[in-house]
Amino acid sequence: MKTKKAISDIVTLTLLLFIVLLSFFGLQNWYLAYNNNNVEPFATTQISDVEIISINMTSIIIKNPNTQAFEINLIKINQSECPILDSLEGNSIKEFSLTSCNPAFSAQRHTIIIETKYDVYRTTKLIQ
Repeated sequence: MKTKKAISDIVTLTLLLFIVLLSFFGLQNWYLAYNNNNVEPFATTQISDVEIISINMTSIIIKNPNTQAFEINLIKINQSECPILDSLEGNSIKEFSLTSCNPAFSAQRHTIIIETKYDVYRTTKLIQ
């Protein structure tokens, strides 16, 4: 005599597949909700058109042609770091002091690096 199984193999496999898919989509929804609530949006045009208007041994004048403001975290001249925690409002020109970095400048071309929250701007300028 043949015995009957309570649940066939196909039904068991289907239920297992359903549980796996349900778990996958549940984790995916949780991950997307977590990212939407906890990740700061990336500003795509943060510093793309920043322009250094003038630079000398004590200050740098920077122009932001973008409509949004950006925060300058650090200005590096060659290897000297000049920490600056200030923002440059949209479409404006602002002077930043370079006295806090104490670099040894001479009248020659220097590599200028401006780091913001999202981007890094790098150029070479003559410091007079």
